[in-house]
Amino acid sequence: MSKLQLRMIVPGAQPIEREVDELTLVGSEGVFTILPRHTALLSLLKPGVIRIAVGGKEEKMALGSGVCEVLADRVTVLADRLVEWGDMRASKAVEMVEKAKAELGAISGPSDPHWQDALDDLAWAEACHQTTQSH
Repeated sequence: MSKLQLRMIVPGAQPIEREVDELTLVGSEGVFTILPRHTALLSLLKPGVIRIAVGGKEEKMALGSGVCEVLADRVTVLADRLVEWGDMRASKAVEMVEKAKAELGAISGPSDPHWQDALDDLAWAEACHQTTQSH
């Protein structure tokens, strides 16, 4: 079976480069999975938990907003932030979720220009919280 060549680039960190069997991301239109020989695509990414499958094992990470480009068997992910499984303390993640919920609650609704940013912040906080849980 062929593999995907994954490259994830996040400001302030070394790029993550590896061969993977499949990759699941949170796009602007919903969750999608990329397999080897996937058709070319370019997608906006929303904050959420991504899944990387390698050799029958699964890794999960919290990924922020960004873009994904798929060409042949290469996937390039550019994102504003990334937290790997277990890299964050649960107490910090819970604080992030509570703060994001409070900020979202203080906004008047979808017509507010900050609504989408607040939703993205909550999605990011929840994804980070999931990285503090066991696999």
